[in-house]
Amino acid sequence: MHKVFKVIGGGLGAILFLFLAIIGATYWFLTTKWKDHYSEVEMRQVADTISMAPAMTANFYAAYDRVYPNHRGKSLNQMSWDISLAVITGDEYNSLATKHCSCIIATRGLKNRISGYHSWAAFMLASGLEEFTTEEKCLDFIYSRLQLEEYSMKYFQAQPKDLTVDENMELVVRMYSPRYYEEMPELLTEKMAALRSNL
Repeated sequence: MHKVFKVIGGGLGAILFLFLAIIGATYWFLTTKWKDHYSEVEMRQVADTISMAPAMTANFYAAYDRVYPNHRGKSLNQMSWDISLAVITGDEYNSLATKHCSCIIATRGLKNRISGYHSWAAFMLASGLEEFTTEEKCLDFIYSRLQLEEYSMKYFQAQPKDLTVDENMELVVRMYSPRYYEEMPELLTEKMAALRSNL
């Protein structure tokens, strides 16, 4: 009986090792593939544009961290291992919750030359951006292009720099889908109540 458990344990260990090896090889492939489609100069130019985005306010960062805990500053490498661990443990919620990397969203600033499934292309491009800029600057870039000032004036009659943490939380939530929350304000109320209850 002891031998049976030993064989099963060895088999499970081998499967886990193979799974991690496949993930590692896939990650390496995806993070270097961007060089087949973009020159380093092109990638650096886009990264420089992203790096010039104005920084958000301290209240904005505090609000963002409350709306999306453990997301800000998360690199592709960290995100990939978080998702892998969630898949191994069967934690579907955390698998979805950790699917966030600001540089992936910032790749919309690049013309996609990579054919095929968009998520793979975005992952490849984001790996190129990460070589020349940071996740924090990618986040600044994303939100600097979302007309925050216009929405801030519309919802709070104030400049973004003057918003409280709570007002910034609402702004971050609204930015996910402005029209959705304007058409269904009750859902915004529910979302904000849930966020405040976790403080």
